[in-house]
Amino acid sequence: MAAPLLKLNNFKSKMLYFEDAQGVVGRLPLHVTWPGRMAERLGPEYEVVVEGLSGRTTALDSPARSGTGVIPGAGMNGAAYLPAALSSHMPLDMVIIMLGTNDLRKDRNRSAADIASGVAALAAIVTGGEWQQRTRFPAPRALVICPPKLDIQQSAYKTFFEGSLAKSEALPGLLRPLAEAAGAAFFDAASVVPFAEEPDEIHLTPENHAALGKAVAGEVKKAFGDARPMNDATRKEASMNEIKELFPRGGANTAYAQYFVGNSYLNMLSTEGVVIGNVTFEPGCRNNWHIHHAARGGGQILLCTAGRGWYQEWGRPARELRPGDVVNIPAGVKHWHGAARDSWFVHLAVEVPGENARNEWLETVSEADYSQLP
Repeated sequence: MAAPLLKLNNFKSKMLYFEDAQGVVGRLPLHVTWPGRMAERLGPEYEVVVEGLSGRTTALDSPARSGTGVIPGAGMNGAAYLPAALSSHMPLDMVIIMLGTNDLRKDRNRSAADIASGVAALAAIVTGGEWQQRTRFPAPRALVICPPKLDIQQSAYKTFFEGSLAKSEALPGLLRPLAEAAGAAFFDAASVVPFAEEPDEIHLTPENHAALGKAVAGEVKKAFGDARPMNDATRKEASMNEIKELFPRGGANTAYAQYFVGNSYLNMLSTEGVVIGNVTFEPGCRNNWHIHHAARGGGQILLCTAGRGWYQEWGRPARELRPGDVVNIPAGVKHWHGAARDSWFVHLAVEVPGENARNEWLETVSEADYSQLP
């Protein structure tokens, strides 16, 4: 049975932004954050709408400049803002609420019980449906996520969140029964991300986001009874339908198959002047470690056009690749590139002209190393 078309309204506060050394707020790209990671795993039959605001609390007006700038205090108050936010995005099948971190600030003077009650009240607003009573739409489901625990030891925010660890440790046990009483499902983010691991000890790292996105996608599928098996064939078909290829895929890359793990496809776009090949990798496919040699000049340029993939140079961390990314590979550099486990990946391989240019194919990328990539 196909999954329903979902709009998941992620009404949350802290997962989409960061602050630099000058305290200037910026936003992470959506695909890096856990809502974006969740959307990737849910696939094209689920539509995800993100409603995030830094500094937002469950039910408190905030002082000016408590978030990204001068915003009226009620705009930072989840309970005051939520009905309008929901109404603007309806119809909704599910609303995901993850709030409570900003309520832990010392100057908020809120106990763990206060915070749990505030979150549960938001869930009741969602499931009660009064914000859409003049429509024929049914009230959406709600999923309450208790944020990771907060234990600030070193960052500049330590005094602002004094005493937050004990309250954040108590919060899941208090929040779960209240959320369920309000008709919401419950998930404890600390079960997969115990503590935020960014240097400020408040925000999540990309790895934290990936782990949380994967877990919440599972909770969403469970809520809607989407038990379709995600075997390799299903996963490959779903991700293939998501990408839009700029050039024809080409045939199976049999000439170089011995240097690839998995199936790849090659369409030579140019063989005169500058050699350009359109290379398509199925999910999990990657080429071996290799080196482009040349007496002078040489190397390769990758122009990423579709899907999600990886590039890694020997001795350096792997770099995630998305459409629009460009990789310059100098001659003599040992490297590999290929698709992510759950996505097709397409790039143009542009051969930089060089003197006595040749490729040296080396060992495969170890499964242990590749399996660690999100």
